[in-house]
Amino acid sequence: MKQILLAGFSDFAGSMLASSVSCAMKVRGIAVKTLPKREYLRPLEEVFRGSPPGKGFLPYGGAELPGRVLVFCGIPEKELDALLPALQELGVRREDLKAVLTPINRRWNILRLAEELQKEMRAVKGR
Repeated sequence: MKQILLAGFSDFAGSMLASSVSCAMKVRGIAVKTLPKREYLRPLEEVFRGSPPGKGFLPYGGAELPGRVLVFCGIPEKELDALLPALQELGVRREDLKAVLTPINRRWNILRLAEELQKEMRAVKGR
């Protein structure tokens, strides 16, 4: 199943953008999920599966993500290459963090993924 997970879209502009992305992706056969802040500690694979939070789930009550994060799952590389400019036209910014769900990051939560993506971005920029 082709899916996109959105996190950090909780402000008014972000929620409007999330709605636009969801509508535009539905036409392409891609499901869009918005991750509520309270679920930021859930493993990504659990979120993508659509299963309810596991036993012992503790809602996240910390700070919001430092920016917006998009995680892609089940979308072939060529389709993803065509999708990124379409998302940019909708308002997804170049600086918004983007990742593909992998065997390595599937057990991470969105906070860990965002941290790793920020490290990579700083390394690329030489900071």
